[in-house]
Amino acid sequence: GASVEKKDSSRVGENLRFFSTLLVLGEPVWARAAAQVEGDVDVRLAALLGFPGGAAAQVDCGLRAPYRQSVEVVGEEGTITLARPFQPEEEPTVVHLRRGDEEMPIEISGTNQYVRMVEHFTACALDGLPPRFPPEEAVQNMRAIDLIRAAAGLGAPGRGPAP
Repeated sequence: GASVEKKDSSRVGENLRFFSTLLVLGEPVWARAAAQVEGDVDVRLAALLGFPGGAAAQVDCGLRAPYRQSVEVVGEEGTITLARPFQPEEEPTVVHLRRGDEEMPIEISGTNQYVRMVEHFTACALDGLPPRFPPEEAVQNMRAIDLIRAAAGLGAPGRGPAP
């Protein structure tokens, strides 16, 4: 059986963000997407993103789908699976690393990610601590979202379909 390695979530919980634009992949260079729209709201969306070097990421989300969340990273030699990457809870979560037939679960202690973000923001504002994630990363995330919306034929939020 595989043993469970325990890690502290003080940084891990805060680092779980829009996975497809992680520094490993960079910024997407193309997207294919489809969306189901009700009024001005994309209630379901699926996208495939292409990155420099040939890597790809698949994203799907929806307001009209059963609640679920997960991330799976598939590489040439194995996979990394997270069952609850975005849920800010005090309960621990387990990251599953698999290489061939070998699996190594890593337990990450729970933390309220929202509280951690507020604490970090406060330290930046009051103590001059530099932000853990620079504003440029937020701009990259927004460019990725704009790329997905354009690929799905959606205009800017609240403005209806693209011309």
